[in-house]
Amino acid sequence: MIRSPEDAAALAGFMAEPGDDASCRVAAWFHRYLRLIACAGPADALAVRRALQSADVLNHRSIEAIDLPGVLAVPETAGLMAAIQYLIRNDTHPVLAKGYSRRLPLAVRARIAVMENPMPARVSHAYDIMNLRRLGASWLWRCGFLDEARRLNQATTSYLERVRPAVNGDVRYLTDSWTFAIGHIVMLAHLAYAVRHGMTTYGGLKIFQGAVANRPLLDMVDRQVAALDIVPEQECLPESHLSTDLEVFGDRRLSHFEFYEQVLQAHPPDGGALLNAEPSQHALVERLLAACGLPTGRPVVTLHNREAGFRRSLEDGSRDAEIGSFLPAIRLLVARGYTVVRLGDASMTPLPQIDGAFDYAHSPHKSAELDVALIATARFHIGSSSGLSLVAMLFGVPTLFVNWHPIHLLPFGRRNWIVLKGLRDLADARQRIAAADYRRYGSFARAVLADEGLALEDLTAEQIEVAVEGFLRSLETPDNPVGSARLWAASDVGELLELPPDQVRVG
Repeated sequence: MIRSPEDAAALAGFMAEPGDDASCRVAAWFHRYLRLIACAGPADALAVRRALQSADVLNHRSIEAIDLPGVLAVPETAGLMAAIQYLIRNDTHPVLAKGYSRRLPLAVRARIAVMENPMPARVSHAYDIMNLRRLGASWLWRCGFLDEARRLNQATTSYLERVRPAVNGDVRYLTDSWTFAIGHIVMLAHLAYAVRHGMTTYGGLKIFQGAVANRPLLDMVDRQVAALDIVPEQECLPESHLSTDLEVFGDRRLSHFEFYEQVLQAHPPDGGALLNAEPSQHALVERLLAACGLPTGRPVVTLHNREAGFRRSLEDGSRDAEIGSFLPAIRLLVARGYTVVRLGDASMTPLPQIDGAFDYAHSPHKSAELDVALIATARFHIGSSSGLSLVAMLFGVPTLFVNWHPIHLLPFGRRNWIVLKGLRDLADARQRIAAADYRRYGSFARAVLADEGLALEDLTAEQIEVAVEGFLRSLETPDNPVGSARLWAASDVGELLELPPDQVRVG
């Protein structure tokens, strides 16, 4: 930590080696940057992008001169070091042995981790190598190094396929990062379903005890999908949840949602959904509506719009939007005979008073049970790129996802629509609506997009209203037999332009 002028002086005192001026000057800057983000908290995506771009003039010798015990142990900075080591191309340093040791400086460990076929001697070494690779690929992905991120992701998947059986046997262990967020529980449910039906390269799944975002939902997964094996932490190779990881399906390596979509198409669940709403959930919702003076005979539409208050976003608000842009659509739904229930938490912007709409997020009736029951029993859901909205997919509840970002995780489900946030060119104010533009830029944080000359734009109230109108019409037509959701970009004039998901997805 920088606590005094002496600390600051020491930070500025990193000296370059003679004869290596350009590389070591950049390394000196990189060294200071690592210290600063370790002190300041979550790293800014644009600053990380600049660090990764510096790889063109860095070499392994100058990077290995950096040794900050403790500071570089922070996952974000450790992942950045791995990404830097993966990008360095002007290597004049002698090739290291691939043997991994925790006694080595992190810069050296990161270099070994991203080499082909590193050799872990212990379980802890395999764990370090796996995480350095995964975190490095995540940073590459977020900061625009897409080809490199794909290659490192693929290599990491191959590494896990080779090492996991040797360490864990026929079991895949997961940390509690798969249960401490409600959207992660949705993914865990699909993964457990895949294991149950023999569609994975391993035969068992065990999850470490820990934080659980929504116990009633986890219990439903245990009852209706597969009995979950929750175990104490132990020596093994446990995997944390990371959205940029790949899953193996046959001979293909797919993003999380692509994998789950393929699993459900290969083995459709009874009734079309992994979970079925239970009688107690219907009764719970009816009691809530009656207690709040809302009619119990009208169909309920649930609405959730991600805001910044619940969890600090490392994507600088790229997944957030303002609830005010939903108000015309809410009034439209009420006029069509629906009761609109707004989900969320008390940190969110309150809804204005609208007859027929209920701001459950600010209600004293809010509970973990009702959070799930309301979605499970809804006629349909309107959501954003947040974990709570993914719960609807578990219950087969048709969902209109609006303001979706990022595109490396596109929801699935044949009754679902996804309307992406807009991309606008800062130079000529032209809106980018081509599938290729979303494929290239659709996972970047706002600051990184601006560096590319683009702005990420929330949908307007008019665009959301048009999307709701179109989605309502789609619900009146026969069910689409194809498993993929429909994907849309909204034009400046309020039209929805359909995009082929396969041309937008990246992996």
